[in-house]
Amino acid sequence: MLITTSNLFWNLSAAIENEKKKIKAVKCLNIKGYLNCTENFTEHPKILNETSDLIIKILGKKNGEHSRTVVGVNSLPLNSPIEIDGIFSLIF
Repeated sequence: MLITTSNLFWNLSAAIENEKKKIKAVKCLNIKGYLNCTENFTEHPKILNETSDLIIKILGKKNGEHSRTVVGVNSLPLNSPIEIDGIFSLIF
């Protein structure tokens, strides 16, 4: 989970670097987690807790708290165990 969350922030960082305006703050609005799992698995929210906790740790409680959705799927590209989709707001 740490690698997947780090990848999310690396992509966010790359998007911010390309922005010409000065950014005052970054706020996480929503994350979606897709877990490659069996039909019997039911602990989806627990898996995404680590990502949510890390986002709050990095952005702070005010800008890090977010809504989220997590679902189990029977396959992901390249047999990945998890994918995370994030929606962030840049405050100028």
